[in-house]
Amino acid sequence: CLAIAMSTYRRAADHVRAYRLLTLALNDDCLLESREPQAFSAGLWAPHVFISTGLMAQLDARELQVVRQHEQAHVERRDSLKKLGFSVLSSFFPAGVAMALRRAMSLCMEQCADERAVAQGADRVDVAKTLLKVTRLMRDREMPGNSGALQCGFAACAVETRVHYLLSGASRRDPSYVLMVALFGVIALMCLVSVDVLHHGVEALLSHP
Repeated sequence: CLAIAMSTYRRAADHVRAYRLLTLALNDDCLLESREPQAFSAGLWAPHVFISTGLMAQLDARELQVVRQHEQAHVERRDSLKKLGFSVLSSFFPAGVAMALRRAMSLCMEQCADERAVAQGADRVDVAKTLLKVTRLMRDREMPGNSGALQCGFAACAVETRVHYLLSGASRRDPSYVLMVALFGVIALMCLVSVDVLHHGVEALLSHP
């Protein structure tokens, strides 16, 4: 627990430091002064949308609006802070399992942000096209450092899956929170029972007449 707490503190501090430097590079139009095509949100307590002037110059008004709506959804949901909290919890799993859980969480967040852009009037096809275009522009660009793991990049996660999700005709319903709470309760109960069973199994194995 102490090691995870120290690691989390370092990553959060790196992210806050990078966020402060990025805000200094914003111009009067709240655009990031950079030739590199970038679009992401960052910040834990007061997140902000960062879109570079290099990316804006290569997008039309409709595409730029899609990007803004997507990243604003991350800001309103405080996804960077959620990523940090989820990272702490997943750190108690083996490294391979933890990485798989974090990728799934990131994908879920990106799909929710895509859906938010659609809910605000963007066409699904336009969102998918914009995602592919920005991915093509950013494919050779990777955010360096640990702080990037807490950022929410427009084209940084499972693009093929997101495009398929946007264009598929599958029905999208809000999850039943009652069902989710019930499932978590069942999982917790099974964990408690399994601990007791394991304890008695080890006790029986090591006991001597």
